[in-house]
Amino acid sequence: MVEQNEIKQRGWPGTMRILPLFISALAIVHSAAQSAPAGRSETLGSIKHTYLDQRVVVYGSAGLGGLLGWQRVKRVVEGYYAPTSPSGSDYLPESYVGKSGKVVLIRLADVGVLGTNAMGETISPDEIANPYFKLVVEFDDGVLAQTTAYPNTLSGSLVLAEQYQRLQQDISKALPQLIGKTVYAVGYSQLYQPNSTFQEITGLEISTKLLDPPRLQPIQVLDAKYVRDGVVLKLKLPDGSAALSYSGNLLAHPSTAPASEDEMLKTICRYLVLEMPRLTEKEIDAVRRGAIFKGMSKDALYDALGFPKTENDWGSGGKQLVFTSKFLVYLGSDDKIVDWQELDRN
Repeated sequence: MVEQNEIKQRGWPGTMRILPLFISALAIVHSAAQSAPAGRSETLGSIKHTYLDQRVVVYGSAGLGGLLGWQRVKRVVEGYYAPTSPSGSDYLPESYVGKSGKVVLIRLADVGVLGTNAMGETISPDEIANPYFKLVVEFDDGVLAQTTAYPNTLSGSLVLAEQYQRLQQDISKALPQLIGKTVYAVGYSQLYQPNSTFQEITGLEISTKLLDPPRLQPIQVLDAKYVRDGVVLKLKLPDGSAALSYSGNLLAHPSTAPASEDEMLKTICRYLVLEMPRLTEKEIDAVRRGAIFKGMSKDALYDALGFPKTENDWGSGGKQLVFTSKFLVYLGSDDKIVDWQELDRN
């Protein structure tokens, strides 16, 4: 029986099943942006200092033509590279994911941004803040490839080789610790049928194999495998059936220092939780039913329904959380639900 001040999950939260991938992408961009020292933006000069003449590992999403964002190029003259295809559609083959090469060029993608400042001084390309730039990598087999990026999006295409190697070591140590471990699903968890392909669980193909997660019920990890740029978990659900879960992209912005075992486990299980959250009995019951009620904490709300699309100020320290265009939740200054709005679905 549902109380009058409670709402159960209905058809609309199904839309939120796509949110973890969306939020993951936002987290990647945010994480990369935070790599710049506090108080100043990344410049072309700082990007060169970090990546030029350094070995990097390439990754990314694959499309029909090859690795998206990576275009094969050829050296025309010193310091200048042109696409190998006049149409610019000669993408780097998907087989280059995980391969390393040396960064041989970083330059502005649009030299038209150069000029003079208010003092009449010529602006150096290296002084341009948050530039849009080209980066060329030469692989060990002589193949050249180019990507274009901003400082806060570059981490979606490559990672320094030394950081990549450190991440592999951290993952190798963590995976055996996951086997047999008990984890819990929540509202933002994404579980897939055990016959789902890698393309389906990573969002590269539309999937109809999403499962409704058994919220806050014990789930056992049967197996864990590093695949491409993340970890796929095989899970045993409370009813005895199997499911798959994916960690998301672990290469987007690896730490410059080795991760602790606990940190690595949390990173791999970012869409699952490693222990029962500290919620009230009423909140745990509501989460398990995919329901919310007035007075429920924000953490319990997220565990029940997943993350909102956007968060807006609502006055007096409150927040308006937009889950869909037709469902809004309002939090007070104490981060507890004070109301919600379910708009007409017609």
